[in-house]
Amino acid sequence: MSDSPEQRNDEVQVPLTADDAPADREALPLRSDVRNDRWPASIKFIIAQEGCERFGYYGLKAVLLTYFTKYLMFSDEPAVTAVHAFIFGAYATAVIGAVIADGFLGKFRTILYLSLVYCAGCIMLAVTAIPGVMPGSPPHWWGAAVSLVLIALGTGGIKSSVSAFVGDQFLAGQEHLLATVFALFYWIINIGSLMSTILTPILRTISFALAFGVPAALLLVATAVFFFGRDRFRKVPPGENVFKLTFQVIASAFRGWRRRKTTGASIADEKAPASFFDYAKAEVNHESVEDVKSAFRVMVIYLPLPLFWALFDQHSTRWVLQAEEMDRNIFGWFTLLPELVQVLNPAILIWLIWIFDRLLYPLLARFGIILRPLKRMAIGMVFTALSFVVSGLVQVYIEKNPPKSVSIFLIIPQFFILCCGEIMVSITGLEFSYTQAPTSMKAILMSGWLSTVAVGNLVVTLVAQFKFGDKAMEFFFFAALMALFTAIFVLIIQYYVYREDLKKTDGLSTGDGEAAGSESTGSSPVSDKTSLLASGMEEADM
Repeated sequence: MSDSPEQRNDEVQVPLTADDAPADREALPLRSDVRNDRWPASIKFIIAQEGCERFGYYGLKAVLLTYFTKYLMFSDEPAVTAVHAFIFGAYATAVIGAVIADGFLGKFRTILYLSLVYCAGCIMLAVTAIPGVMPGSPPHWWGAAVSLVLIALGTGGIKSSVSAFVGDQFLAGQEHLLATVFALFYWIINIGSLMSTILTPILRTISFALAFGVPAALLLVATAVFFFGRDRFRKVPPGENVFKLTFQVIASAFRGWRRRKTTGASIADEKAPASFFDYAKAEVNHESVEDVKSAFRVMVIYLPLPLFWALFDQHSTRWVLQAEEMDRNIFGWFTLLPELVQVLNPAILIWLIWIFDRLLYPLLARFGIILRPLKRMAIGMVFTALSFVVSGLVQVYIEKNPPKSVSIFLIIPQFFILCCGEIMVSITGLEFSYTQAPTSMKAILMSGWLSTVAVGNLVVTLVAQFKFGDKAMEFFFFAALMALFTAIFVLIIQYYVYREDLKKTDGLSTGDGEAAGSESTGSSPVSDKTSLLASGMEEADM
């Protein structure tokens, strides 16, 4: 994917003349001769920024569990709870960033300003990790708590805008490039993750202050790269407050529903099948109502997804603790730090992304096996459940043998299976959340997608309070929960109508559940990217 074409400098999306540029630079008129097979030049700035930012985030996350257990002296369960609470905050705050971006500042300024908050939190975390800075022995945890709150606000606030900002750089006629650029986007994320997950655990053997200081420095670089690319970006101006609009539609629909209940009056639009939101059309313009309806159709798909993230994010907590119980001697050369098992995730993903996108999906298509996005997600959820069955079996084997006698290599299969699940759920979900969002609600739906990560980590913190005692049983419990929610997901998607299918059928609404746009109809996989932005409802990393 690194050899994908990039738009040349002479084809940069710039104002026709200096006089054509608006003063606020939020809506630059674009040249009409942009080549459809070239990526916008602005993409390189976003990808460079995202690579540095992800290096910083995954770097501090890689050693966070160890920081709690080895430096602040938390026991295992409180440390696991603290890490997942941080991840919960990092994704729950995505909705704040979405509101700011869509209703007030626009995506560019939101990303820039919250990146500064992000940097402040990382610098504070590094400083408070310097021995002697915080009082007490072990050092008091409040410095880490305040730092992580700032980091969560910063990283969460920009999450819902970055992916949508990538999509904003493409014009009509360039839709076929979007899925590939999202795949590259995700690949770069994992390059940053891989490098930082290797480096920061090594740095923490010197000091935690250094381990946190390097990610802080990279975040400063990321913010600078993004700032210096400001003149190349296509900036879509913020619209009306979409949360206010959504609540207005819901309130109007409720009033219309009550009126019909009491007076028997018909809804405003008799052409479309009746739905709750159609009652709002008597007071709110039809386009806004349809946008909210589209958003809620996607939100229904999101409902079972938190369980995927509840399992996935444990690869950086419980699977690290599992690695501590294993023989980590590598061929007699060195002893692997337990945090370094997390490297398996990005290392495997870097190659699997290419294999899935360029080999597996096209090969299946040649044999007539077309996996639309929601089907890919369902299969990915099955892989995720299976990875925890494997981790449970490995844990049983560990407990039946002498301490630290089971080879660390036995942990590889569960990571490989989890990575297969991540590709089919997370990458497709990133693409799905953008392509299925109405124009006015792209960042909101992206924040909804990211909120599933938050809820999943909240589930882990709640389950941790039950104190299973038996680690293998806890892995099997999560696998069973994942299987249950996969079944629920499969039931839900049977009634889902893709946005492109809605457009093909005049007047068709998803409420009727007809087969014209249901999940069972054929469509092309990742390699068929010809109508992503306009055509819509495909499957939903982050």
